Amino acid sequence: MLVKQSKNTNMNDPRCKTYYPLAWMDANTLLTGNIDGHLIKIDIRHSSHMEKSQLNITPPVSAGKPVFSVVIKDEKTLFTYSFNRKLCICGLSSSILIKSLVSIPGSVNAIQACPLQTSCIALAVDTGNIGILDLSSYGSPSLSFLWQSIPADVCRLAWHPIREGRIAYSTRLGHIALYDTLTGRSRVVYDWRYTQPGSPTALFWGPLIPSFTEDETLAILYSIGDGKFHRWDSPDKGCLPTDLTSLVNESNNSSILTVAFSDDHKFLSVICSDSSLLIRSCLSLASVHHHFINCLPTIVHYHPRYLLSSVDISSKQYWLAVNDKQNIRLINTLELNSCIINDLIGHTGDIECLAWSTSLDFLLASGSQDKTIRLWNVETYSPLKVYIEHSDIILSLIFSSCDSNLILSGSRDQSLHIWNIEQHTQLPDQPIITNIIENDEETNSNSEYKKRYSKPRPNRAEREKRRAAKMITNEMNDDQDDGLISSTNNIMNDLNSFAYRLLWPSETDRQAISDLSLLPDKASLFDRIKEQTMNSTNDFIYHMLYWSGEHNALLNELCKRNITSSNELFFWMAILNNSNEIQPLVDRTFDLIKENNEQQILEFITMMIKVKRNQELLEYLINHDHVECCLLLAILFGCIDQIRDRLPVSAQAADT
Repeated sequence: MLVKQSKNTNMNDPRCKTYYPLAWMDANTLLTGNIDGHLIKIDIRHSSHMEKSQLNITPPVSAGKPVFSVVIKDEKTLFTYSFNRKLCICGLSSSILIKSLVSIPGSVNAIQACPLQTSCIALAVDTGNIGILDLSSYGSPSLSFLWQSIPADVCRLAWHPIREGRIAYSTRLGHIALYDTLTGRSRVVYDWRYTQPGSPTALFWGPLIPSFTEDETLAILYSIGDGKFHRWDSPDKGCLPTDLTSLVNESNNSSILTVAFSDDHKFLSVICSDSSLLIRSCLSLASVHHHFINCLPTIVHYHPRYLLSSVDISSKQYWLAVNDKQNIRLINTLELNSCIINDLIGHTGDIECLAWSTSLDFLLASGSQDKTIRLWNVETYSPLKVYIEHSDIILSLIFSSCDSNLILSGSRDQSLHIWNIEQHTQLPDQPIITNIIENDEETNSNSEYKKRYSKPRPNRAEREKRRAAKMITNEMNDDQDDGLISSTNNIMNDLNSFAYRLLWPSETDRQAISDLSLLPDKASLFDRIKEQTMNSTNDFIYHMLYWSGEHNALLNELCKRNITSSNELFFWMAILNNSNEIQPLVDRTFDLIKENNEQQILEFITMMIKVKRNQELLEYLINHDHVECCLLLAILFGCIDQIRDRLPVSAQAADT
């Protein structure tokens, strides 16, 4: 229930703000929250006017952010939820905050402690948020979120080692950007971005290379993506990265998987797709060692040079920990002959993250797709303990610099755990108990419908990651018997991302992605399609013009375009010609496209619409998790209500 302001109200009058949710305090008093985050009591006993007074909770429940929800239980306890994602529980009689909880709106993809203030932790969250966790007051850590001007899901983080409050981040759409956490404002989002799914795979600060000066006050941003090693020299939006691939990679036939600087900035370790490990000098990029490590890691971490428990330099400062599918490989980068020390074996799923202890020289932690975190003794190559409290894949973890017994771990279960090594782990030889639920045989008539439509759908981040993995392995789905396109197609992934930006162009829209009522109507969607540039997305635009029924606009654009392929012209002539005389040609074209559908998915979708198989097309897109493209087509077809029930509430909530 909302109270709307009158058209004649004075916008400068603070008493005439728009009010949000309402709750009854008693028979004569309503409680509401306004856009400034204040709680307002409204006395309705006066018919001519309503008396308003402010309910002051100590401390304030929303920090000046709008209050979205107000619930009162038993006229004693008040629950509020505000724009800062904080759930507050307050006592109405005492007007004192009892407890507050901050929700995390997505998977925690990365965790990194600020090097200048180790109690300040940054979290990379799926839904376009950077979380800032303050551990300075242990027992009641505070969590806030930065989201302004962040264009997409945040995947990687890197604190600036010298400048306070500056952090670099990357997004799932390939952006590289800088953010100022002190002002809460985005500094720059670079125009240039990566194109391959999953890129960039790494983001970090390091010394200027190549360089013949040892300037410790200079920090340069580097990134790994599209198989290349890039350096970002300027904080200007139009800056193009410098490609260092040819300087650090000795082979033209291999790409770069990952790169790491040693803590003393003397050495640069480069791992390539041919399983080679190149150790180079940071000053001149001269080759120091060249090894073959017999694995293709995506994660690499140097051992810390100094530990919090000692003033001496660690003897393992040039050790590397890398992932090798389900195992961890330890490497001594300065060994002349055999650099591989040993493998740590114990996980049952691929390794997703690694972290060295900041206090104990021998301790290493690993997170895996088997939903567990394991602690290892790298001197005895044996597991010490295992943490099993997460319910999904472990995506990130770090050791706390405030307390050597604490570990912070983030997961795809949309939670951040701060846990004590001594209290919340079990020995590795103890069996891990899992709950196995066996499905009883369903006998009702709706069983097939439930099996098909009621399964939870993975959120957007998980779908993008699955698509990227399928593209890399190039696995074909042999189980399809309808001849439709495989979900491993590059074009389909790009089309879904393009549809996603058309359906939810702004950050505000993406925050409410689960509300299908916020989807644009056909006219608005068509306006957005026409606004797109005709350069990088031209093929998508032409097909979407046909899908929208705007055949004349499509014909005009095709006449303007410089088309060099006669096959493409024949395709569009067959599509736009309604004569029955060319129907055999249309059928033959359709058969050829189906045979080569891996490269012609756009043409295939358009042909499906040409032959009026819209429902079959939507059915396929839903079943193969191409939700964004399906929603876009359903709006253009005018049948969004018909597929609304096909997207379960649980699936819609997962997309947030």
